[in-house]
Amino acid sequence: SITVAELCECDKFYAERIAINDSTLIFGNENSFVSITVLEGDGVLTDIFGQNEILLKKGMSIFIPATYRVNLKGKLKLLTAGMPF
Repeated sequence: SITVAELCECDKFYAERIAINDSTLIFGNENSFVSITVLEGDGVLTDIFGQNEILLKKGMSIFIPATYRVNLKGKLKLLTAGMPF
């Protein structure tokens, strides 16, 4: 299962908490970068082509450029932030 909780949003940025429980989430934003910080858990980030893989652990931060898509899989709690579209 996947749950998304909006923490805040204004005209400059947004922040969300995302919980992934043994599921896969295709993640990205066409109009803005996305910053991801792993709050809890372990998982794997792969690009949508399956060519690059990063193991995710608590405390890690990843920067996803605008228009780029990734797959997030595992049991994770994440803090995400970017610019609203």
